[in-house]
Amino acid sequence: MDEHEPNTVKDLLVELKDASELMVDLAYAAVFFNEEKLAEEVGRLEERSTLYLRRLRTIAMLAARSPEDAEGMAGVLWIADAIQKVGDAASDIARVIAARLGIPDVLRPDLRHADEMTARVRVRDGSAAAGHTLRELSLPTETGMWVMAIRSDMRWEFDPRRRRATRRRCRSSIVRSTSSWR
Repeated sequence: MDEHEPNTVKDLLVELKDASELMVDLAYAAVFFNEEKLAEEVGRLEERSTLYLRRLRTIAMLAARSPEDAEGMAGVLWIADAIQKVGDAASDIARVIAARLGIPDVLRPDLRHADEMTARVRVRDGSAAAGHTLRELSLPTETGMWVMAIRSDMRWEFDPRRRRATRRRCRSSIVRSTSSWR
């Protein structure tokens, strides 16, 4: 096990939750933008989530030393399974794009009317974002938006919140989402 991998019930539950949220957002963005790379990342996150869930189950079983402990862990496992189902549903959505089944173009604009909106933004020369880190930009605080993916040239960086030191180069594309619960 990698020393940087989560190895407590709490850390694994948080990782599962974060991964499933990102999977849902990326799956919708993959549909909205018809972007296979976003759909592929959902698949990678699903694999990682499966490993985390397996590890969480093992640690939870080892942690239960009494019937009361087992009852508490049963609730944690129930929540973890529900979180995994959310991620699985996101994977099902992303598979539509990954399998190139497509969505009629006439339906895509309707997705803009959702409470949570996803958009692709290009960082241009001289823009406020150019040359700044995500932390410096404080997008969630300042705008209510968070960045779920960044594309520079042909390379995608997913969940860049974990790598806050990355500076935005001009001509990078940022896929961002607005949400009231983040």
